[in-house]
Amino acid sequence: MRFTIRTVLAAGVGLVLAGLAAASCWFWFTPVGLNNYINKITLQSLLRSPESLTSLGLLDDTLLDFHGHKLTAFTRQQELDSLAFLRRSREGLNRYGPQGLEGQDRLTWAIAAWMMDDQIAQASFERGGYRLTQLDGVTVQLPQFLTDVHPIRSHRGAQRYLKRLEAFGDILQQAHQRVAEDRDHGVVPPDFIVRRVLEQLRAFAAAAPADHLLVSSLHERLRMVESVSAAQAVELGQQAQDILRRRILPGYQQLIELHEALLKHTDSRNRSARPRRSNWDNRPKTFCGGASCPGTSNSSNCMKPCSNIPTQGQALSAYRKDARFTQPRWHRTPPPA
Repeated sequence: MRFTIRTVLAAGVGLVLAGLAAASCWFWFTPVGLNNYINKITLQSLLRSPESLTSLGLLDDTLLDFHGHKLTAFTRQQELDSLAFLRRSREGLNRYGPQGLEGQDRLTWAIAAWMMDDQIAQASFERGGYRLTQLDGVTVQLPQFLTDVHPIRSHRGAQRYLKRLEAFGDILQQAHQRVAEDRDHGVVPPDFIVRRVLEQLRAFAAAAPADHLLVSSLHERLRMVESVSAAQAVELGQQAQDILRRRILPGYQQLIELHEALLKHTDSRNRSARPRRSNWDNRPKTFCGGASCPGTSNSSNCMKPCSNIPTQGQALSAYRKDARFTQPRWHRTPPPA
């Protein structure tokens, strides 16, 4: 009887392992089908972003919480790694279409291809935008993430919050370096952006550490955690204030000084961060949804670059030469019948 039970248990374990191996090959190592491949790269993208995993609200404060103390680095190397991941994912997508796909599968492939192509094109410009604005950037997103998204349900969650405060200090240093590098390459935001960013930086750094939002938010959430005593809450608050004094407020002060200096190098007409039109407009154009390229009768050209499609610059030049659009309304010639 004992031998029979052991045999059954061994067979059951073997079947479970075989099933897991088959499922992992089906979904992860060699995804079968377009949908499985898209699910795989979506999951990989989530795993690359600690903030995205926290936003899901499923893994924090569990045995699978390997991300709750991290923040995504704000470095050029991080951008290059993300760009390399996008390019690998895009190349892998070509193994699943568009040849042989019809209907919904073909549309799914086309949408995924368009999204990745667009992200790759934007990420190819190292200095194609402004690092910090009044609406976007680490000084806008991360404070909101730390106070509104990061969960604190236990003493462990509060300790991970403190580790993220430390990481925030590192990111502020990285942001200072990136903005300074952009300035050295002639990329400076218009003055109205710099002024609004300065207002936000100064307001964020003006509060005393004990009254600061990053500390008061911690205290408010700790009051709702029964497993954290009052003495532990006080200690955690003091640690947060110490991190604020040592890492975060000095980082904000450096950014304030840098943006004060930027005002001397910019005005409201500055457009130095715009990508070069010759590079941007001449990107390969792809068409999808079952339609062929304009000017051709062969539907097999769908999803392929079309050489007979004018770039944005060429279309704009033709628009400017058309008297129907450039002359005053009372001088325009009527369109041909």
